[in-house]
Amino acid sequence: MTALALILIVLGFIHFAASTRAFYKLIFGRGRPTSKLRNWLHIVGYMYLAVALLPCLQAWNTQMAIVIWLGLLHVGAVVLTLLLTYWPEAVKRLWQFACAGRLGKPFLP
Repeated sequence: MTALALILIVLGFIHFAASTRAFYKLIFGRGRPTSKLRNWLHIVGYMYLAVALLPCLQAWNTQMAIVIWLGLLHVGAVVLTLLLTYWPEAVKRLWQFACAGRLGKPFLP
């Protein structure tokens, strides 16, 4: 359950990273995200983070689940930072194949 929560948290943070100019340029090769796309990516990122709390709640009692979830938020941020620094192509591929936020891009200007 902890691994599932960590994966969901990393996917959520990837959405936040995709809303920045540098990572957007890494994914799409040019341009910058529009404000609507940036808002969409933030909403999906927050949804991933909220859903990541559910496996923690299933495995532990409420108080412990929240503490573990907060700890996993820190671990997920460090994992994504290291991936973006040392292996950005892997993050790009993860975005292309696993992130739900990319599904909204064709519908946004």
